[in-house]
Amino acid sequence: MTYQKILVIITLFVTFAVLPAESQDQQSIQGGIYSAAQANQGSKLFASVCTECHQEDEFSSAGYLDSWTGAPVAEFLDLIQMTMPEDNPGSLRSAEYAAILAYFFELNGIPMGDTEMDSDISALENIVIEGPYVEGGR
Repeated sequence: MTYQKILVIITLFVTFAVLPAESQDQQSIQGGIYSAAQANQGSKLFASVCTECHQEDEFSSAGYLDSWTGAPVAEFLDLIQMTMPEDNPGSLRSAEYAAILAYFFELNGIPMGDTEMDSDISALENIVIEGPYVEGGR
């Protein structure tokens, strides 16, 4: 084996050994992490629970998801669960919070998939929020 081959093997080994496991397993919201039915349920929940304080365009305006770019979906869902609705945080079921987040993704043009987004925070740790986003997305 030549010196160059040994050097390549060592370089590859060190590169992959040093990378954190989570970065190798990361997914993107652009991969269709929620379903149309889930976003539809989120739309209905938003209308019945959230519109007392919020308007739809707050969540679909240009730049809304920009501040979340690079963050795990788990952080966004956790924040919503811990703080909303303002007068009774945490009062919805986990699946209802996930449906509302799916609706927000739909509003920003994030592609849908065939399965619902998981409502378990730990299952969303390796799914990263990233654009492109489309204002008024649907």
